Amino acid sequence: MINQSLELIRIFSIFYIIIMMAIDFWILGSVLRREFVNKRLVLFLISIILLMSGESISIGYIAFSGGTFLIEPIILILSSIPALISFTVKSETLNVRKDLGIGVLLSLTTVYDELSMGYLYGTAFVHDVTNPFLLSVENPAFGLMMLADGIYFLLISRNKTILEGAITTFALSMAFIPSLYTFSKTAELYLSLVSSLIMIVNVVMIYLIEIKRVTLQGQLVSISLALFDFIMMLGLSLFASMEDLWLISISMVISMAWYFILIIHQIPSRRISLKLRYPFLF
Repeated sequence: MINQSLELIRIFSIFYIIIMMAIDFWILGSVLRREFVNKRLVLFLISIILLMSGESISIGYIAFSGGTFLIEPIILILSSIPALISFTVKSETLNVRKDLGIGVLLSLTTVYDELSMGYLYGTAFVHDVTNPFLLSVENPAFGLMMLADGIYFLLISRNKTILEGAITTFALSMAFIPSLYTFSKTAELYLSLVSSLIMIVNVVMIYLIEIKRVTLQGQLVSISLALFDFIMMLGLSLFASMEDLWLISISMVISMAWYFILIIHQIPSRRISLKLRYPFLF
């Protein structure tokens, strides 16, 4: 009877994750497509994302990890803070893509949201990882979410340039990191090849951005993506040689956070003088 109940909760968890992703895409798409959005509305929408994320963590923690129900009211209170703050701030419109504070807050909220979905999937289906952080990252759901993110945000992008292509391939390379799919050594090999090929395409794109886009946006994107590609490849090497999950997991979460910042916040595209320090850093 208990096993049947857990099986039903596992099935429910899959549907809950899919519904969460759909609502996330609707919220983010609605916000990013509008030039100006009310600040109170953005804070309220952030609370909605946090509430869904909190429920995801609660389900995984209570149903599959044997946790206490006391986590539920705590998460509900913390998730409601942005909505409560929205009643105290001045009602004004802002451009989310140009407001750094709101952009970073929305980006970090989205990362937390996807980690919570990874945690729910991990507690339900992954049994060889016990650390909550690794459990949230090292599972197929995390990779599929990055795949969906990369495709969705490219589709709704107004300007499909090489810059957007580089950011998209950066996300797609994370979707095929083999540590997420520990099915067999053969599968890990094929996924390593796919991820490496996408990274090569990404490196070529950021190289073209580096030499052609003499702007703050172009230089920052190319240098930062090159750095994160290097760290992920280093983490991938440690995973392949020592089966260490920490570096690759941490690098993917930081890379995901930076990916959402690049998607949500519009970095100024003003021209800069191409001094030696930029090619040197690259």
